[in-house]
Amino acid sequence: GAQPGKLETTSFAGLEPCHELVYAYAGPDMAHAVSVGPDGSFYVSDMNGIQQSDGGEWSATELGPVTDLSAQTSAQAWAVGSRRVLRWDGMTWERVPEVDTFVRTVFAEGERLWVGGRDVVGWLSEGVFTSHAVHAPPRGITMVTAAGPDDAWFGTATALWHWDGESLVEVGVPRDVLEGRAMRGLGARKGELWVVASEGRVLRYAADTWTVHDTPGATRLHGVTFDGGGVRVYGRDAILRFQSR
Repeated sequence: GAQPGKLETTSFAGLEPCHELVYAYAGPDMAHAVSVGPDGSFYVSDMNGIQQSDGGEWSATELGPVTDLSAQTSAQAWAVGSRRVLRWDGMTWERVPEVDTFVRTVFAEGERLWVGGRDVVGWLSEGVFTSHAVHAPPRGITMVTAAGPDDAWFGTATALWHWDGESLVEVGVPRDVLEGRAMRGLGARKGELWVVASEGRVLRYAADTWTVHDTPGATRLHGVTFDGGGVRVYGRDAILRFQSR
């Protein structure tokens, strides 16, 4: 089985509320997924479709239930729901026919779209879809992120897999890292993985070491995004920013 990394108990320094984004996030109350682009664009999904904003007014598109989103800019985003992968081109949402497998989660990085499903992970690049089988019961892969074509992460509530450009390897998560919590969202950049879990727990994995930080009062986090040297973790009740030192 996967070997867990070691646990470092030192908490993050400088993880503070990011007030300007908290005020910007005044969208739907019953969101299924939220994605924040590096340019500040917001995409929120619910049972009816997608609502989005570039920092101004919100607009809505009825698409049926959408379970995951990946924002790149206000003119480029991806979504998944009801087995469909959809792409926003700045004007309309259109189906991506090349991805013809059951998909639960998507993440766009550069020119590559990463996906995870019930028993498969893969990516779409230059119109070609490549997939690999994975055993991830009971719901399959529910989270994906990537920092490059040889550095992608796939996850369930309690397990992680890493793609290094050649093979898919399970990465163990120590019990004292999660302590019964469920992982909710992933974010990666070269050499490090950030994870938000239930009950406000934020994790960083780098150099085979886990760093843990709890955020009382921000218990519904589910996403990670980056801005230069900083990291933003966000959710239904807060957006926090960690400035690397």
